[in-house]
Amino acid sequence: MKKLFKIIILLLVLILMNSCSGPVATLTQEPITSALPERTIILDNDGNLDYEAMWPNKNVLVWAYSDVYEINHYIEQLKYNENTKRPYEHAINDNLLVAYNDYLVSKGSEYVIKPLNEICIIDRILEDYQSLGDDEFAKSIFKAKNVWTYFYDLIREMKEEGNQVDIISTGTQTKYTVVNYKNGVEEKTSGVALDNPSDDAIRDGLLLDISDYILSKDDTRLYNSLPCEYWKLFSEYNGIYGLYNNGLASCQTYHLRNDIIEKYSIDVSNLNTMNDIDILCDKLFTDYSDEISETNLMLIQNRITPIGYHNIVGIYVNEKNQYLAYRYDNNSTPIAINRFADTDYINLNNLLAKWVDKNYFNGSAYKEELNSFSYSVSSSPNSEKPKQFLSFISYNDLSSSWSDAGYIPVEISKYVLKDSKINLIGVASWSKNASYAYDFLSILYTDPVLTNLMYYGEDYTLVDNQINRQGSANRMSLVCNYLIYPNKPVSSSRQDISEIVNDLYVPPDYAFEQNLEGMEYDFLNIDKLCKEADALWSSNPADINERMSEIVLQLESLGYDKLIEEINGQLKEHWKDEYIKLE
Repeated sequence: MKKLFKIIILLLVLILMNSCSGPVATLTQEPITSALPERTIILDNDGNLDYEAMWPNKNVLVWAYSDVYEINHYIEQLKYNENTKRPYEHAINDNLLVAYNDYLVSKGSEYVIKPLNEICIIDRILEDYQSLGDDEFAKSIFKAKNVWTYFYDLIREMKEEGNQVDIISTGTQTKYTVVNYKNGVEEKTSGVALDNPSDDAIRDGLLLDISDYILSKDDTRLYNSLPCEYWKLFSEYNGIYGLYNNGLASCQTYHLRNDIIEKYSIDVSNLNTMNDIDILCDKLFTDYSDEISETNLMLIQNRITPIGYHNIVGIYVNEKNQYLAYRYDNNSTPIAINRFADTDYINLNNLLAKWVDKNYFNGSAYKEELNSFSYSVSSSPNSEKPKQFLSFISYNDLSSSWSDAGYIPVEISKYVLKDSKINLIGVASWSKNASYAYDFLSILYTDPVLTNLMYYGEDYTLVDNQINRQGSANRMSLVCNYLIYPNKPVSSSRQDISEIVNDLYVPPDYAFEQNLEGMEYDFLNIDKLCKEADALWSSNPADINERMSEIVLQLESLGYDKLIEEINGQLKEHWKDEYIKLE
């Protein structure tokens, strides 16, 4: 659909969620057992799964993804037995592939899936690895950094040679740190193995623009399964190149220890605001004051960055340029703001300063250089001894419902639509089976059974909302994160994922990339002052208001309000009143 180049992208969407066209599809996850009827697995002469014999007359789609964990596992085992040559079964074995493809066929699919990754060029990788000789530090760097690059070389090579690939999982940014000790001296190196593979895959022409499929009235499964604002993630590309597997949404949650709930007969549903939590902490502080001072007991253990608190009151700080923040005004219009003069921001920071001053965060000292809080390692979930914190605040991602054993979580913010671009899954630009590949994407992102089957394995069962197997990180790139059935039940008013997806909160700066090029502001000092202001509640709680007023005046002298005015002009352009139109 090349007319996208002529209309400033059909991806620009309306400001408000409730103005978007088309309802979000229901994604109800029904309790099921994954097991399909067992049948004999047929292998070909090379010992590989015989697709023609197993699924005659079905199209075979090749799904390329990186499995560095398996490659490194393979390399490690060769250290102990160089003659070992075992089949590829670490991440996906034949039993799982048969169950997966049989499920697709049972849903009426005219195709089955065949995985492809670096294992097909393992000899090439081993040759490069072994050429490093006895330099163990260089070999460690190779496994942490260099091994990630082979997948993209392989995909580009296959495109150039016209070899079949139909679906590509790009992976995400990958950082590494390798530490080695030689003769008592520490060697250390850090860096980025992959920077932005999704962006590279699009710009290198490895992925197909599937806008025609997404926006077709003939098949609206994907279009209707996600909030319309989601498609703005592709605005800069003049087309839609797949779907990001980023968990979709997250919220902040307050977790309270079970024995405290029972002791005080607390209704956790009444703890859904910071003020509610504050009232409870005042009570607990009085009752536990001796233990707090004598045993370093924490009323609250912090597990989110300072920026995470701002989200709770509807203020969204840009993590890259922390001097910029956004919220909705009284007319529900997204705007950039001077948060240091915002009433909600001031009240929140005063509340946090009180918690620091009264020692509710006992032992959770703010580490400025890390822009986060440090805390001691908690005891084992199986330990009978109570943990040294009565509650904690953390993020809860839609992709899981994880919680510490012995704590009940309650949501204290809305589920917020994510705009991170992680692990894009799309159709290969040279695929001869594009329509089938798109159909598979549609099933993958709307059928939780398929996702659970891949993540939990071919013999998982779901009983009383509990999965009998833990997921495999090696297969995370092959599932739809936010459809994974939760490992544990969560205390929530929402009964299933469809209610959350239908009610997602779109942040005011969603998918917005501010352009600072050509602006002549003292960004260095503006950034320094803003970070200092954000940290005042932890670093200087006693004088927070006085110092905050001083910072506001200093920012004003640097033209901070003028900068915000310019950003608002860009934000208004970003949220122009245009829809994604179904053809």
